[in-house]
Amino acid sequence: MSRSLVSLVMRASPHVSDERRARVLDAAAALGYSPNAMARGLASRRSGVVAVLINDLHNPFFAETFDGLAAEAESRGFSLLLGAGRPTRGAEQAALASFLEYRPDGIVLLSPRLPSAAIGVAARRAPVVVVGRHVRAAGVDSVMTDEREGARLVVDHLAGLGHRRIVHVDGGRGAGAGPRREGYRRAMSRAGLDRFAAVVPGDFTE
Repeated sequence: MSRSLVSLVMRASPHVSDERRARVLDAAAALGYSPNAMARGLASRRSGVVAVLINDLHNPFFAETFDGLAAEAESRGFSLLLGAGRPTRGAEQAALASFLEYRPDGIVLLSPRLPSAAIGVAARRAPVVVVGRHVRAAGVDSVMTDEREGARLVVDHLAGLGHRRIVHVDGGRGAGAGPRREGYRRAMSRAGLDRFAAVVPGDFTE
């Protein structure tokens, strides 16, 4: 049994007969052998891993997003490496540094509070996708909702029902908070409700 044959079987190559594949797998089972993913990644220069950083595990939006990522990753033969950075820059920075040690094929950051410069540095080593925030850096793609339009729709709906004292609970420095605040103020002004506009200090979870 040659080394090249074993390598082909362990890489699920289609260029191996069923009989020879079965012999290799039976021998591997008898020896208690399991492939070393990290060693395979060094040889192929691909880890088969996508790292995902979530800064708040209690946020249902992030949980649903992760479910979608997991389903898509599985369909494409990738494994996910999950990190919970907690909503602080220091914790996120540590999690990102840990990710890079595994040489992932890609990194997904869900509403990170990391400086754009730090995200740009990470993108030099692996493609990065940022969800919920726009980051201008080479190798970084951003996926965002239209926060201004969302705030406008809310104000227009409430104003259409006859409400006037419409208050905006601010999201602090959380991702998307600034555009939502701006959209709220513009919508209140457009509806002629400037004198009723009020922004109440809040936080990312409120």
